Amino acid sequence: MIRLDQKAEILMKYFRENKSQRAISRELGISRTTVQKYIKEFESKNKALRELKKDEDHNKAEILLLIEEMA
Repeated sequence: MIRLDQKAEILMKYFRENKSQRAISRELGISRTTVQKYIKEFESKNKALRELKKDEDHNKAEILLLIEEMA
């Protein structure tokens, strides 16, 4: 099980620094499949958030819950 700070580091390296999953895996010493899992999970939640925001008034509770999970 990875720590929350490691998960955040994976996401920042991927989205901000544009590093490949393989490079992140090598750099942090975490398996590539684990890196891939957390990136896909974040992308999935981000996509769901964009969909919910289309009707923000009716989905406020779901949006807040999803943001909390992502943070």
